[in-house]
Amino acid sequence: MLFKNKHHLSEMRRHGRRAIGEIISIKTVAEGTASTSRWALDEDLGSSWVDCLMRLRVTPEHGGEPAFEATATARVNALEYLGGSVPVWYRPGDTSRVVVDHEADVAGEMHWMADAERLAHRHDERTGLVWSPMGNDLVPFEVLAKPGKGRVAVKGHLDRFLAEHAVAAVESVRGHLASLTPDADPGWLARNDVQIDVPYGVIPASLTAVEAASASLAIAVALASLTSGRLARTEVAVTGEIGPDGGLLPVRGFREKAHCAKRGYAKLLIAPAANAPDIHQVSQQDRRDLHLVFTASPAEAFSVALHQQPAKDHSPTR
Repeated sequence: MLFKNKHHLSEMRRHGRRAIGEIISIKTVAEGTASTSRWALDEDLGSSWVDCLMRLRVTPEHGGEPAFEATATARVNALEYLGGSVPVWYRPGDTSRVVVDHEADVAGEMHWMADAERLAHRHDERTGLVWSPMGNDLVPFEVLAKPGKGRVAVKGHLDRFLAEHAVAAVESVRGHLASLTPDADPGWLARNDVQIDVPYGVIPASLTAVEAASASLAIAVALASLTSGRLARTEVAVTGEIGPDGGLLPVRGFREKAHCAKRGYAKLLIAPAANAPDIHQVSQQDRRDLHLVFTASPAEAFSVALHQQPAKDHSPTR
């Protein structure tokens, strides 16, 4: 929500107290529309808006102060509803006037939307999809296959960062294909092209080759999921670099990756065994909320990240 009351809000913040206003009644008194963003800046008079007259039941945050009713006029870009609530400020001793805190309300709304995106991986369950911490968010990596000549491709601008590491990830799965899928044709990867994609989410603009390399283990796990039909556990995030020889290499910035995984509502982070000494860098809060599993090989990561049985609709890779 966006309100045109910055002056009054600033004054109330200096001299008033915070409270929560439950909407008892709401009436539209004026409105205007335009095609600009819902999250347009407060100074953007071209954005769509609605002037509302709200009757609020205000509950002060300070204990011991009684609740009271007050009326507030607010210009909003997203209409509130009866029974909803908005953050407000009021003057002690003068409950006749309250000011709605539009900045806190926008922050709360955007935080809720961001949380909804971060929770996506807990509900998006399909073969070939694995999440990896990158930048400030968990990023979904999806592996798809189609008949071809064994080529490996990375979609979009990630290709210049990940092409070499994607090939290493595919080779690591090739070496474990028989254990992943006993009925699989050993030549399946040679007869199919593998494509790596980020189906949604945001790739950090500041992405470097070093950080991109940390997603190669996640790509391998995603391909292992696709070939075996075993879904990746939705509470799991994966980080790690696969070297040219198929071994796992440590990732840089392990503390940040652990925090990113926890912030993205992962419950377990799989990382290379070489990062185990970095555990002391992870905050106590993150260690309390996030189970860290260090694996010595891609095969160990497959075992931890994937469900034991293939999905019911899985067709063997023959």
